Parts: sequence; C-alpha cells; structure tokens
Amino acid sequence: MRLVRRAPKLAPVSRGNRNSLHGRLGTSENYVLKVTAVETFAVKGLNSPLLFCAIRTDEGITGYSEFGEGRLANGIRGMVDDLAVHVIGKDPRSVEAHYI
Repeated sequence: MRLVRRAPKLAPVSRGNRNSLHGRLGTSENYVLKVTAVETFAVKGLNSPLLFCAIRTDEGITGYSEFGEGRLANGIRGMVDDLAVHVIGKDPRSVEAHYI
C-alpha cells in the first residue's frame, strides 16, 4: 500500500498574485517549504527512453521536469542525482539560491 500525502490548504489569493504559487503559500520569511526528495526515472519513448525528474516537497507538492533522452542516459541521471544533494532541505521557491 502506498501512502499519499494531501496537498496543503492554500491561503486566499490577492488579485496581484492570483496565479502565483509563491503568493498563495506566502513568502519564505513566514512559510518554510523544503525539498524532501529528488527522483529520476525513465519512460519508454519511441526510439529511446525519455528521462524525467520529480522534485518532492514536505507539503506534498511535486514538480516534474524532462531533462533528456536515451543517449548517455546513465550519465545524465547520475549528474542529476549528484546535484540533488544541493537542493534537498532547501526552499524550492528561491530559485536563484540554487545556482552552483
């Protein structure tokens, strides 16, 4: 059996930031959101596998990204796994802080 966390209840949205997740969850000063896991996985494509990444947070929010295809798949997946240690435990909303 797999446990599924429910999404957080979001604060009311003001007109200025209606579509902004950052605006609904608050600012990093008063609301802490942390990355808990970075997972990589392959999905069978037509000619070669497609590589995806899932970034999970402590509030049950998951972001997905495609980051490559089958050529050099193990090397690219390894690179993403190695970089994951730099973002786990940090706020995913402060994107500029994650540049290496």
